[in-house]
Amino acid sequence: METVQQSFLEFLGQPEVRFTIPVFQRVYSWSEQECADFWEDVNRAGEQGEQHFMGVLLHAIDPEGWQGAGTLDIIDGQQRMTTLSIVLAALAEHLEKTGATVDGMDGRQLRRRYLLLGDGEKAEGKLVLTFLDRYTLFAVAAGVQIPDEHADRILANYNFFAREMEAPGFDLERLWRGLTGLFVVSTRLTGDDQPQLVFESLNSKGLPLTTADLVRNELMMQTSDEQRNRLYQDYWSHLENLSLKIAGDPDATPIINAWLAQQFRSTHLKSPDEVYNVFKTCLANAFDGSFEKLLRNLLAYAERYAADKNLRIRAEAETKAWLGGKPVRSVSELKLFGD
Repeated sequence: METVQQSFLEFLGQPEVRFTIPVFQRVYSWSEQECADFWEDVNRAGEQGEQHFMGVLLHAIDPEGWQGAGTLDIIDGQQRMTTLSIVLAALAEHLEKTGATVDGMDGRQLRRRYLLLGDGEKAEGKLVLTFLDRYTLFAVAAGVQIPDEHADRILANYNFFAREMEAPGFDLERLWRGLTGLFVVSTRLTGDDQPQLVFESLNSKGLPLTTADLVRNELMMQTSDEQRNRLYQDYWSHLENLSLKIAGDPDATPIINAWLAQQFRSTHLKSPDEVYNVFKTCLANAFDGSFEKLLRNLLAYAERYAADKNLRIRAEAETKAWLGGKPVRSVSELKLFGD
């Protein structure tokens, strides 16, 4: 690994560098409360003229690049990078409306330095999220119309920051001092460093990776780029959409846990932390290591889970017992394998 301490803005504003979020990562998920905490931290740093540490950013070089630009895959740091980009997009709009500048930049120049690559109508976002999140952030970054089908969380957080900048008492200079005072430890994976192993080790160090995060990583990191994108498009994105419709959150952990609880009814868990190992056993034994077979079965279950409220209520109770270390003994009416 190569590690360097640097300004968060300098990292994001690297010229001719694009940042991509691999498809095995979770979607952007910071709530308004987390954005409010971020806003307070930045303004406090600006008020006191101090630096504020934003943690470690793990990334790896993507050898394919993008239209002549270098590309870095962000292994850990999506939530912070996305939130900073949203703040900068709201700030660019504020500068465009008021005619103000920061560090000699107007709103258009701010966008070109930190948010966009390319010129004119061909410009695209520097930070590339996954699917629905991607196009919403692109629109916010460029200051253009939000697509009809958009990521609610990105738009809601953008509107939150925009309101804060319109509120009485907003201090532009304080905000900019705070943003320039953010710093990170930029860590680049090199040589034999394996993104999958690093990603999994984050969970063992206590970072809040969910079952869905780890399952998605296992499914996607073990496959070729072409197969990975197809599996995501054909199966995983639909699973996240079903989760979003059911609970207002694309995190598919509840569905995956319910599915595993049905298939490993007699397994006695000592801790919910063992769920991931149960999943690996399921992949190897029940599906002969075939990711596609597993995803097909999981999605079929998810569709039944989403469509049948009574099934969902029963499954939630059984899953709670299973995660609590009690084998599920009731006879399920669900078809577990196949469509």
